[in-house]
Amino acid sequence: MRSALHQIINDHRVIPYSGGATDVTAALKILDQDPNNTNNVILIYSGRSDPAAKFNAADGWNREHLWCNSYGLDSIEPAYSDLFNLRPEDVNVNSARGNKYYDTSNTNDANYANPATPEALLATTDTDSWEPPEAVKGAIARSLFYMDVRYEGDRLNEQDLKLTDTTSQITAAPTLWAVCRHCSPGTRAIQSMMPNADVMTSSSRITKATGIPSLIILSGWS
Repeated sequence: MRSALHQIINDHRVIPYSGGATDVTAALKILDQDPNNTNNVILIYSGRSDPAAKFNAADGWNREHLWCNSYGLDSIEPAYSDLFNLRPEDVNVNSARGNKYYDTSNTNDANYANPATPEALLATTDTDSWEPPEAVKGAIARSLFYMDVRYEGDRLNEQDLKLTDTTSQITAAPTLWAVCRHCSPGTRAIQSMMPNADVMTSSSRITKATGIPSLIILSGWS
């Protein structure tokens, strides 16, 4: 099944990260548009509705890579600009997450913080990990699974991305790993966590901007 899914999704339309009439920023303004205010976008960790016009403003939002750029994307397209892996996020929150992997926060950690930042009241963090709000864990895990299946290193300029729940497996090329404890292929992640409405919202996100039915990869966060 994995191979069949890879063959279906391995030749998507590439939108440039920046530049041109239609780039990633323009797409995010459509994909993550606030249904209650079409001039705004919804931020993935903050849950806040922010004016789309405040992109890259000091008190605005920028582009968050769910699968961190430093975990093998290395600013190389198409993975770097893949819309399944990008969401709007508050500038300060994006910086606070940095390249921390996803995990349940350790409340005994010396650097445990709840909330993670004043701008992300439902996220928590510790020394090396980031726990997003419950409402978006399913969408994030599906994005990570998608990246693992989509990028097999079998095309020019494409990485071989692997999802794991073992931090020691984060290594350099040719195989590049990202950590999401509780949502790696070897675990029973988020299946019972998400309401059906969240599944429908997430799966229709790319279709909204492109008109192309998107692949649904269900996962879970236990």
